Formats: sequence, C-alpha cells, structure tokens
Amino acid sequence: MGAPAISVIIPVYKAEQTLARAVDSVLTQTFTDYEIVLVDDGSPDRSGEIADDYARHYSCVKVTHQANGGASEARRTGHRMATGTYTMHLDSDDTLPPDALEFLHHVAVTQDLDVVHGGFTHITPETTIVRTRGYDTIMTGKELLSRLLDLDFHIYAGVCFSRREFWDDEAMFVPREVRIPGEDILFNHVLAMRARRVGVYDHPVYNYHYNAASLTNSGALFGTDPLKRLFVEMRRLLREGNVLPEAVTEPKVRLQEIHFLCFYARPLVSDDPWVQRVASYPVTDGSRRVRIMQFLIRHAWLRQPAIGLNRLIKKFSGRNSY
Repeated sequence: MGAPAISVIIPVYKAEQTLARAVDSVLTQTFTDYEIVLVDDGSPDRSGEIADDYARHYSCVKVTHQANGGASEARRTGHRMATGTYTMHLDSDDTLPPDALEFLHHVAVTQDLDVVHGGFTHITPETTIVRTRGYDTIMTGKELLSRLLDLDFHIYAGVCFSRREFWDDEAMFVPREVRIPGEDILFNHVLAMRARRVGVYDHPVYNYHYNAASLTNSGALFGTDPLKRLFVEMRRLLREGNVLPEAVTEPKVRLQEIHFLCFYARPLVSDDPWVQRVASYPVTDGSRRVRIMQFLIRHAWLRQPAIGLNRLIKKFSGRNSY
C-alpha cells in the first residue's frame, strides 16, 4: 500500500475523556485515504492505553509514546512519523465534521493549493455556532501573511491543512517560553511565507469543543515576559523571511502587541519598559478601538471588567463571524 493522502496528527495529553471522540471523528470521515498519528506526550492518565487500543484495531492508526515535551514537541514528533502528502492537526479534545477531509483534499488538489484554511464550529454546553468570514477566496502566501497581521483576521491551527513538506524542524521551532501564547501564530506565519497559493474557505472543517479547563476559557492569561518574547520571535521571522517590507509589517505588529497586552497579559507589569512603550505607540489609523486598548493597558484596574464584558457580548451575540 502506498503513502496516504492525508496524515491527521493528534497530540495526546490527559485526554482519556475525549480522545476516543476525536479519533472516532476521523475514522468516520467520508474521505478514507488517511492515516492517524497519535503522539502520547507522557500523559499520566489512560490516554496512552486508549491510543494503543486504537492502533491494535485499526491499521491506519500509528502511535508513539514520549516523555512530556508539550504540544509543539508532540506535533514535531507526529510530523516525523507522518507519510501523507498533506497534514492536518487535531487537538485531542476536538473533532472533525464528517466531510472535513474530503472537502480539504478536494480543494487542495483541484485548485493546486499549498495551504487550506476552513471555518469551524464552536460548540459549548449551551450553543453551537458556525464561525465564518463571509467569503471564499484564493490568495498568495504573501497576501495571507499580510492578512494574518491584521487584528480582524483570525486563523486557528485546527483549520489548517497543508503540504507535509512545509513542516520541517525549522518551521516547527518555537521557543518553549512562548509556546502557550504564540505557537499557532508563529506556525501560521511560517506556512504563509512558504506557500504559493492558499485557499481560505467558510466551509466548517473543525469542531472546537468548549473546555472549561483550557487556559483561555478558564481565564488563565499569559505573563508579560512570554508575550514580549513572542513579538521578538515574530519580528525575527518576518525579518528573516523577507516576504513583506518592514514598513508594512511593523505598524501591524505594533497593533498586535497592543491587542495581546490588553487582552492576554496577566499580570500586566505596568512599569515594564516594553509595556510602557506599547501603551504609547502612536495610533496612525485613527482607530478608536486601538486607543481604548491602550487606555486599558495604562489603567490596568479597568482591564478585567472590560475584558469580561467583551467576552459576555461575544458569547451571547451569536454573531456568525470570527
């Protein structure tokens, strides 16, 4: 038997309650030319045993066990094991819609795409909301990179389908101290720099299941130092990739810094020189939203009430957009 068309890579850690749901969602795909690569990242529960059981029963399932190194190292291991022409990531607490692989493979092959991004469904105990952008389009990697730096354009790792050869060790290098706040961001930048043609579609290809214990949903935000390092790495990648001029990227990176400091830094170290610099960036686009975020950075005691209100509005608005 030849190599499969698609490798679905699933890092596994403390997933005994959800792993079967994730794997079963791949095994029931309408597209069948795939392999599943399960990487047990030193999970202390029964996740590794569950993974081994699937491998015993399904020839398309591969399993490896390693000492805990985090999701980035697990994905790196998964890609070293993968043999598919294309790869897709799936978190062990999420699922794929039944036609996800069929849709992604079809558009990748028929449109000669290096990378495909789809929509996703956000599933909570109360609601199921399909998140869309309102358009389907094909762009160059350079165009995608520029869009990734915009505040209103969001791409998540789970909705990314790409040629396997893009995922070498260089692409997957993310300093450990920035993996939680910035792993997906840096990965997507590297893919955009390497891609010729990218498809961005509304078609839902991923089910994101609400997990109250996750860092984002539990309200566990990120320290100033990891965020600072994230933007050091982002600027390094953009400079070395040399896909867009600094005159284009730097204003956008500054807006990203403002956004991340406002919404994700905790504690916010107000006397940190970087924080003070970000709070005083000149706002050249006249955006009221950016000025409000800078105001909240300077007046940290107002941040959490404002963030809480913003999340409530997003949760109950039911708006059909990213």
